[in-house]
Amino acid sequence: MNRSEQLKGYVLVLMSAILCGTIGIFGKKVMDLGAKPLEMVAWRALFSFALISGIALFVKRSLFRIRLSVLPFFILFGAVGIGANFFCYFYAIELKVPVAVVSVLLYTYPFMIAALAAVLLGERFTAVKAAALVLSFVGCLLVVNIFNTGGVEVDWRGILFGLGNAA
Repeated sequence: MNRSEQLKGYVLVLMSAILCGTIGIFGKKVMDLGAKPLEMVAWRALFSFALISGIALFVKRSLFRIRLSVLPFFILFGAVGIGANFFCYFYAIELKVPVAVVSVLLYTYPFMIAALAAVLLGERFTAVKAAALVLSFVGCLLVVNIFNTGGVEVDWRGILFGLGNAA
């Protein structure tokens, strides 16, 4: 890999981090103006498609080549998988869960993946894995202020939708 390709990769990773890190901020502002979670999902999908398509055309046109036989999978995965994920994200925000909390709840997905891998795929669940996941989950609980009863009230439905965002 030459330096130009490496630089291009770093720029794309940086752009991805910036866009992922700011979606909640912009989403909340737009929702404060009256947009609903399902509208947010549709607009996010449209803008993401346009941006990623533009970048793919610039970076590597061959990324647009896919077999027609896999097209239904991509459509289903995008509409159901990604759409449901971001609906949970924006609905949790609509339920007045702070954006920072919804973002942290997203990071409970390693726990869900490890649990599903153990149950569905028979993957070994080691003590080190369990300890790391418990510590991660406790960190998430601390961020959502579960032990502070005098703080800001957080709608538990919003927490559940925030966790749904991680699934």
